Amino acid sequence: MTLRIGDKKVDPDDVRCQLFKDGDKVGIMLFFKDYSEDEEDIYGQIGYLMLDQALGEYDVETKVGFIEFTSNGSKYYDGAFPLSALAKYFDELTEK
Repeated sequence: MTLRIGDKKVDPDDVRCQLFKDGDKVGIMLFFKDYSEDEEDIYGQIGYLMLDQALGEYDVETKVGFIEFTSNGSKYYDGAFPLSALAKYFDELTEK
């Protein structure tokens, strides 16, 4: 579902993800196409709403370690996958 906060609108098709082991939890990076540090708070709000929608609030609260929001220009972007695949890859990683 496309989210809008103020004048910022983010389509989930424009969001990509990476997962990382974070102790016994999973760290998540979300990459936004138009991310700007000047709008960090807005992207954070949108990002948490998208994570709750993709994984469920319980999993975000209990199984997720660090969460970072950044741009597609990040050095960690290579290998990022679509937000629509997040639940599948997250479940595979947490079931191991």
